[in-house]
Parts: sequence; C-alpha cells; structure tokens
Amino acid sequence: MQNNNRLEVTEAIRQMEAGSTKPILCSCDDGNLYVVKSSASVSRKELIHEYVASVLAKKINLPIPDFAIVYVPNDIVDFLPPDLKGKLSCGYAFASQYIEDSASIAFTLAHQLIDIQKQKEIYLFDRLINNSDRSLTKLGGNVNIIYNVKKQSYYLIDHNLAFDPDCDIDMFELHVFSPRNRDWKYDMLDAISNKELIECINSSCDDALSEIPAEWIDDELSKNSISNNILHIVGRGRDGEFRSTII
Repeated sequence: MQNNNRLEVTEAIRQMEAGSTKPILCSCDDGNLYVVKSSASVSRKELIHEYVASVLAKKINLPIPDFAIVYVPNDIVDFLPPDLKGKLSCGYAFASQYIEDSASIAFTLAHQLIDIQKQKEIYLFDRLINNSDRSLTKLGGNVNIIYNVKKQSYYLIDHNLAFDPDCDIDMFELHVFSPRNRDWKYDMLDAISNKELIECINSSCDDALSEIPAEWIDDELSKNSISNNILHIVGRGRDGEFRSTII
C-alpha cells in the first residue's frame, strides 16, 4: 500500500545509459525528474544500502543529488512501453534527482575541481562504509561522481555496493583519492575532524534504518542481519586501529 508521505512516480520516461544498474528516468508528482532504482534492477539489500549511504553522506554535507524513497504505482508498471518492460517494479524504489547536463567526472578535473578537504572527506566516507566503487585513474574507471558543466558542480552517486562485508583496504587502491592517486596526506587536524565525522555517521545510522520500507526486508532475521552489518561496518571508525589505516 502506498505511503502518502512519499513521492509517487507519474511517468517512466527512459532507461539511463550510464551505470551498471541501468536505472529508469522518471517524473514524480512533485514535478521533478528522478533516476529510479527498483527491485527490478538491484536487490532489496542494495536499495537499503543505497538509501542509508545517501542519508549518511548528506549528514556530513557531502554533495549528492536530492534523493527520496518513491512509490511506483501498479498502473505505471502495467503500461510500461515495450523497451522498459521488466526494468521497473511496482512498490517502493530509491530515487535520486536527475542532474541535467552532467557526465562522469574526469580524473584531472576531479583533482582540480574538488577541494582537498572534500577529497579527504570523500575518501574517509568511502573507507568507513566499505564503498570501493569509486575507482578512477588517468586510464579511466568507474568513479561514480558526476559533474554538471553549467553549474560547475559535482555530485556523488551510486552507493548500492556500500557496506560490503568482504571489502578490504586493497580494494581502495584505485579509488580516485587513494594514496597512490593524490599528493596530500591526512594530518593531525584531520584526525580530529575525522573522529567528528565518524561519530556523526554512527549516530545517524539508526534513524536512516528506521525509514526503510518494510517491503525491502524479507523478515525480521534479514532486517537484523542487514542492520547489524551496517552498524558493525561504520562502528569500526570508532576504533583507533581502523582510523590509523586512513592515511
């Protein structure tokens, strides 16, 4: 059943070309366009991870598009055009506001446009939530940062692969802001601000998890498993040994 407090999809327009999950560009009843991921293209666990990571990124003021949990009515899915059949499911979905005139940011531009403090915060954030899916070198990669040419603004996107329990530090070697890809290092002042950001993230997890739609969770056991994994992963940041690996 629809939650009237949530946005509702009013039209499915087209499939996005970029991104491995191939989300759907949709209009919603607030008059805006959104890039929508549903259980037709990603697992429900990934929808949870995407939403929680987005909430946490916003809490620490990282630049991400506005986002929401939206409702996809049955009639939208029933009358999808042939090229979108099976690519959007009814029910609750994750929606990220569509940023026009944007494209994946290039390596050189990422290091020129994004100030060093934000580079530090992005790398810390990705390490803390086990999101290694932001790789980029001069030879290319999958950076999951888009750049709006007209506004000269950048946005972090696609966090469905965050909170990977099998992720380790070696998987960050090609991160766009990994030690091998940048000239700066964290200093003593960063150590203080890192602890504050980590605490903010930890204290925000429960609220984010409480907003997850029930239909994204199979049962109480799955709910506990997903929640405990997220809380464990971000909780490592309170450990000095973990923070010492962020250099």
